[in-house]
Amino acid sequence: MQRFRSKLVAGTAAEFVAAKLAERDERHKRMGDSRYLVEPNVKDGKGGLRDLHALYWIGKYVHGVEEPADWCAQACSAPPSSGASSAPSASSGRCAATPSVGRPRRGKARLRPPEADCASHALRRPAGEIRGRALHAILFLNAKAVGDLTGVFLAQLDEQLGRKGTRFALPTIRRRPRRLAGFVLDRGRLSIPGDDYFAKEPVRLIELFALAAREQLEIHPAAMRAASRDARLIDEKVRRDPRAMRCSSRC
Repeated sequence: MQRFRSKLVAGTAAEFVAAKLAERDERHKRMGDSRYLVEPNVKDGKGGLRDLHALYWIGKYVHGVEEPADWCAQACSAPPSSGASSAPSASSGRCAATPSVGRPRRGKARLRPPEADCASHALRRPAGEIRGRALHAILFLNAKAVGDLTGVFLAQLDEQLGRKGTRFALPTIRRRPRRLAGFVLDRGRLSIPGDDYFAKEPVRLIELFALAAREQLEIHPAAMRAASRDARLIDEKVRRDPRAMRCSSRC
């Protein structure tokens, strides 16, 4: 393993990460490129098992970790925001659905309504608590958690391995938007200047997404975590704010 890392891995982290992300993006396109499909593919779809596997392999290659717990400790400095910590994962959903349909063929691990009902029963959820559609909702929460984790991990790679002003193994958006409206660019992604930026003026939550849409900018994971945390600040007063109304009309 020492020879492998010194002769093959050393100096090739960027190439490996870029290849794995390209492989992931191509797989997402084949599966529908959305986490919220009516019949989600819990293995190859966006937010599914293969996305977690890709993250693990990247962490293993870049950081040399052997166990998932070590990967979490070294690869991520902050956990993703998620309300799905106690929900069944894509793994348990897939395992529970498999007996009803036999071994899934390659690329066919879709959770259709009959399989969702079977999975709900196999996961021993009381009748009326979780049925097929509710199970989909829970799987969607887990898929979102995987997406949040991906964003946090890639942002951490940027900080650890990227050169100043560039993004590690990812293209950097070098153009600047016409108006940042108080927001900042962090390695080409739209971000916030401080953690209390939304708390001071909640209307900025709406402005964040309006600006990202207008300038076709990716939102930084740190900004997304802050937005998820502070979304409760949006009330009727904020919705009627002239700045919010202008954002709506432009979008």
